[in-house]
Amino acid sequence: MLKFNRKLFASSLLSLFMLSGTIATFVQAAPMKSSIQVPYQKVAESKEEINTPRLKKLAKISEAEAIRIARQRYPGKLGKVDLENEDGNLIYSVEVGARELAIDAGNGKILQVE
Repeated sequence: MLKFNRKLFASSLLSLFMLSGTIATFVQAAPMKSSIQVPYQKVAESKEEINTPRLKKLAKISEAEAIRIARQRYPGKLGKVDLENEDGNLIYSVEVGARELAIDAGNGKILQVE
């Protein structure tokens, strides 16, 4: 009969937790796709389009709604909030505490947390 080895069990369990964390990070880092797709438009010298009138017209939820969604899920000090064209996705980028959330500007879903 096999003898139970606590050290082997503990190291196997630790490896499993580390692997699950790696998988969770990989899944979370998958490319996002918002409900509103925006074609790229170069704005002045900047490569990114942020808080422009064009984006504001396209957004279906307000900045205040995006903040409420973010704070409801992750309490903490509110930081910077921007409406962005992130790789063709219309999102609100909301900083709450140490986290930055990408919130779909069309339906309010949280697409990514960093």
